[in-house]
Amino acid sequence: MFDNVGSKCMKLAKFVCWLGIVLSVLTAVIMIIVGANSGSSPEGMTMLVYGIFLLIAGPLCSWLSSLGLYAIGEAAENSAIAANLAVKADMEREKMEAGE
Repeated sequence: MFDNVGSKCMKLAKFVCWLGIVLSVLTAVIMIIVGANSGSSPEGMTMLVYGIFLLIAGPLCSWLSSLGLYAIGEAAENSAIAANLAVKADMEREKMEAGE
């Protein structure tokens, strides 16, 4: 469950990003349709403007918010790789010192 935490964080960040994008686009399309169907009433125009704003800002905010989680996952994955390389280098150095 706690193995490969870095890759799991990165997968979760991608999932959250795509879920946010899909939900914001669907909500925006619904708001635009409802706003367009309500005629020239002030509420309809407000719904239309908010729908267009959500269509642009929703995916952008979803992507930006997932960057932090993705960066944490990548840092965890890179630190695990660096730790493994350091252990291997120490083992090789110890072998060379023991062989002398």
